[in-house]
Amino acid sequence: MTKETEFLLAQWALWSRIDAGIAKGYPTHSPHEKPGTRDDLAITDEEGMLLDKAVTKLVNRDKKIGNATRLYYFYQQNLSRTAEKLETSRGTVRLWVTAGTAWIDGVLLG
Repeated sequence: MTKETEFLLAQWALWSRIDAGIAKGYPTHSPHEKPGTRDDLAITDEEGMLLDKAVTKLVNRDKKIGNATRLYYFYQQNLSRTAEKLETSRGTVRLWVTAGTAWIDGVLLG
């Protein structure tokens, strides 16, 4: 797993929250932070779509790991909040997110 993948997933979460008129099933902004525009991000729309597809595949493949990974990045990498939402321990969420991020890293690397 690379730091680059973690960074890309954090950017994907911000990308997903920006309202582009495309309903992806995710909130258009966080209750705590509202991203500006897509120009403020370090990823392009094409990269955002690629990451969105990888996260969707992960959720479909393993719902627990996929949801933990998705929520972790949406909550701006907050283990406690993610664990609370999933009604499990921080340690379990940490394992799931590590596995999910590594899986996405593998998908991105091909």
